[in-house]
Amino acid sequence: MLRLENEFLSARINPVGAELSSLIKKDTEREYIWQAEPSVWGRHAPLLFPAVGRMSGDSFVYEGKKYFMQKHGFLRGSTFEIISTEETSIFLRFSSNEKTLAVFPFDFDFDAEYSLYGNTLRQRLTVKNKGSGNMYFSVGAHPAFFISIGDTLRFEKPENAILPYLDGNDVIGDPANKLELKNESDILLSKELFEKGSLALEAPTSTYAELVGSDGVPYLREHFGKTPMLWLWAKPGAEFVCIEPWSGSDERYPTEELENKKGILRLSPGESFTLPVDIEIL
Repeated sequence: MLRLENEFLSARINPVGAELSSLIKKDTEREYIWQAEPSVWGRHAPLLFPAVGRMSGDSFVYEGKKYFMQKHGFLRGSTFEIISTEETSIFLRFSSNEKTLAVFPFDFDFDAEYSLYGNTLRQRLTVKNKGSGNMYFSVGAHPAFFISIGDTLRFEKPENAILPYLDGNDVIGDPANKLELKNESDILLSKELFEKGSLALEAPTSTYAELVGSDGVPYLREHFGKTPMLWLWAKPGAEFVCIEPWSGSDERYPTEELENKKGILRLSPGESFTLPVDIEIL
């Protein structure tokens, strides 16, 4: 386990999956990252690549060949190389290999950079196309934060949106199952909120969301920029919530051909794409 520390925060990163496994505010010793209770949900903050969510049929077609892809891709169990590490920052890399090429036919580098600045953990996830042709992929972050039932998720700005509920296969079941925001900023994190599935907010107006205690005081802010998709999820009744910025394929509109998937990202040879996520402790 790799450790980062500054005056205000300490963080731990697991080289397997380059997964953030702990973020503690030093003066209060409060832990903000869900501690992967196996009986509830056994992860902390997995990185998603080259798929976000579950592909339709757990597969895609590229240049006439069918490939099978597990939900959220293959990074979660992949060991990253440590490129550099300092007291307040770390740079990790995972590169394509024979095993990945068998399920995802593209050469790539996936860089995960973590750094502490004051009361903020900065995360930069960068995908580089090392191949000679176009590369198609999705990328996302899946951090789980400790909450108390009855806390509030508060957006930076009021949102006007219908958030459909999606089932375990990441597809819309009953269209009547939805959460509607009518110029609203707040979602109450109740025991019942996620009983019908996860929630998908397409192209939010906000660039960050806060977690607010029952006392009305915000304690964490996740900055995700102009993300095309924000996924919200938790095990029903569990004391955590995942605030997940996703860039890439939207499998609510299933298409077999990888390059034709709605929202899929494309990189030309030598190009890079960076997904920025900042976790600010308030």
